[in-house]
Amino acid sequence: MSSFGVVGAGVQAAWQAIYTAAETGADIVLVFARSDRSFLRFRDTVARFRPDLVVERCADVTDLVRRTDLIVAATTSSTPVLPDSDLLRGKTLVSVGSFRPHMQELPDAAYRLAGAIVVDSPAAIHEVGDVINPVAAGLVPADRVTGLADLVSGTHAATGSTRIFKSVGHAIFDLFAARHFHRLAVERGLGQELNQ
Repeated sequence: MSSFGVVGAGVQAAWQAIYTAAETGADIVLVFARSDRSFLRFRDTVARFRPDLVVERCADVTDLVRRTDLIVAATTSSTPVLPDSDLLRGKTLVSVGSFRPHMQELPDAAYRLAGAIVVDSPAAIHEVGDVINPVAAGLVPADRVTGLADLVSGTHAATGSTRIFKSVGHAIFDLFAARHFHRLAVERGLGQELNQ
């Protein structure tokens, strides 16, 4: 059975779990939640859309990191939520939360090990602490911050055993996704037309 981990248990975390499971085919999501209430809400949301996905709560983040190689951080934390240690070696780390310059979800060790960051938007280098801080500290050279489009097109390659992807979101991505889902709904005769 394959697994991935999610740190955080809010709405964003639950949807990241649903999508990650669909994309990776993983059977188990390991989750670190601060409270029983948030964990139960996370588990129930995931179960509505992916009843086949096993949801396991980890006692702490270190336990989660030790048990899987793909970790999604979906928090609003201003300080790193993963251990600042060599435990991150060989992991794929996805940061989708912490969206302001003073916020940083991933620890310095992650950047030292990776030496590069893939971002979904070039704006990330000026907008989020998970890019601003490691570049300013010299942990990742500015020319090693690569756009997702460059990675997908083959202009740049992801190297190394530790990989970091930082998502800051971009309205054009939302628009593209909405257009895609609308087209599929029309093709399949799903949904309802709303007139205002």
